[in-house]
Amino acid sequence: MKNKNLYLEKVNLSNEALQTLREYLDYDFPFMSRPPFRIMKSWLKKDKMHGVFLTDGTERYGYALYKERTEYNVLHVSYLAILPKFQSSGYGGNLIALLKEISPGSSIFLEVEDPDSTKEAEDRILRLRRISFYEKHGFTIFPNVKMHHFGYPMRIMSYGPKPHISLKKLLQKLFLPLYGPIFTQLVIRTKNY
Repeated sequence: MKNKNLYLEKVNLSNEALQTLREYLDYDFPFMSRPPFRIMKSWLKKDKMHGVFLTDGTERYGYALYKERTEYNVLHVSYLAILPKFQSSGYGGNLIALLKEISPGSSIFLEVEDPDSTKEAEDRILRLRRISFYEKHGFTIFPNVKMHHFGYPMRIMSYGPKPHISLKKLLQKLFLPLYGPIFTQLVIRTKNY
């Protein structure tokens, strides 16, 4: 259930907000699974990506980084996490609900780690739990598509209407403004299985 006291606070470009975001990202997403923070910071400054904190005005519970492509009616969530001490308390669902309100009627795309790509039972269970969480909130997984992002095998999930272009073309359009044409081809390799 959505908590009416929670809202999305835009990550402003102050040193405090950026340092907090960096600390959260460093904890939740290992350095090699994402671009260096200095690059991400430049995306935020150039409005290529937007950052938000889930907050009640006093406490920050989580965050998300996303880009909106209105020409494709798509919101692409690149990073989303709830701080460890607030996990399993409904805050993730609140964050998803508020992200859906950013661009009503748009598709929301995100990537999750592929559970089939790990040999560790505990890691596989965690990845399946993440997929289950998103499914609980209306997302569906593309069953025959896998993607490699910075060498990490990922699965694509979406919520809302399907876009009017192919998934591969959409992914290229989403990542091109961030990585440029050559790096996009190297980083994003989509395979149909």
